[in-house]
Amino acid sequence: MIEMDATCPNCNREIMFDDEFTNFEDDGDVIIATATYVCPECGDVMTVRAHFVWDGNLEVD
Repeated sequence: MIEMDATCPNCNREIMFDDEFTNFEDDGDVIIATATYVCPECGDVMTVRAHFVWDGNLEVD
């Protein structure tokens, strides 16, 4: 689980992203993972993107 501390750009509520990433892009030594987050306060939909350094040993299903 990855936790992200940020605020919603629409209502400034603290974002507690602890969901799973659903899309992965192979960019050589880096994996770019994306997920969708819906703010429970205002309903704003955001895309969460994370970059992970990949050592070549981990498989993601």
